[in-house]
Order: sequence, then structure tokens, then C-alpha cells
Amino acid sequence: LALNKTTSPDIYMRLAETLQKQDQRQKAIETLESGKAKYPKSSQIMLALAISYQNLDETSKAVEAYKSVLSIAPQNAVALNNLAWLYHESGDNQALGLAQQAYDINPESAAIADTYGWILYSKGNHKESVPVLEKAHQLAPESNEIALHLADAYKAAGEEGKAKEVLKKL
Repeated sequence: LALNKTTSPDIYMRLAETLQKQDQRQKAIETLESGKAKYPKSSQIMLALAISYQNLDETSKAVEAYKSVLSIAPQNAVALNNLAWLYHESGDNQALGLAQQAYDINPESAAIADTYGWILYSKGNHKESVPVLEKAHQLAPESNEIALHLADAYKAAGEEGKAKEVLKKL
């Protein structure tokens, strides 16, 4: 009804969010696609669309949507982080640079610090990954995934005692 009276990016976002909550993911995507057509410069709509595609494992569509977000809002840390992760999963060498950009923009996000730290670790930069993953763990001490990443980094960096301490708390 709201779309029939007036439109705005926010209305499309709210409708898509409601559809997501009702487990109508495809309708949510259709709504966001309609919003994108009406508001092609809305980084909010594009980001929601990218995340929706990523959640449905539609990786190529998610990558393109994240790239669109970054063409509109190049400093969007969430888009940089998520695109870095998708690139990391596919073995694309752009992953580390994007993850570092996201971390430089928002080092206080546990998810962003974890992505950057884990990509560093995966590239063999074990000692460099430790302080980043320590920060991620400090920001989200309840996250088992981050704790496991930190323990792996400690082990690879030769700090077995610290790894055991982290694992004890799980």
C-alpha cells in the first residue's frame, strides 16, 4: 500500500525486510530489484540486494551487486568486507586488498576484523593476522568462529599456549 501512495528507497527496504522475515526471500529480491530500477543510485538498496544474493548462495549476482554498491559508495565497509570474503572463497587475489580497505575504514567491527585477519592468515601472514584476530575476538568474545580463527593463528605463529587458552574458553 505504501508503494502505491509514494515511493522511496526506505519503503522498498522495509518491504523487502518484512518479506525476508516472512521467509519470502524471492519476493524480497524482486522488491529490491524493483527498488534498484527506480532508485539506481541507492547504495542501501544495492547493499540489501547484494546481501540477499549472498545469503542465497548466488555468488556471481552478489559480487556484481557489491561492485555496484562500491561504484556508488566506495567507502562502504560492509560491501568491501563481503566482497573480500566472496573473492577469498573463490581464490581471487583482490580479497586481501579489499579486506584491508574495509578494516582501515571500520576497525571496530568484529566481522570486518575477522575477515581481514583470516584472509591474512590464509595467505600465510600468520604473525600479521594475530593482532587483527585478537581485536576481532576482543570485539566479539562470544563468537566461537572468531575464537577458532584466533587459536589457529596463534598455533601457526608458534604461540601454542595462547591457542590453548582461547580453546579452553569455548
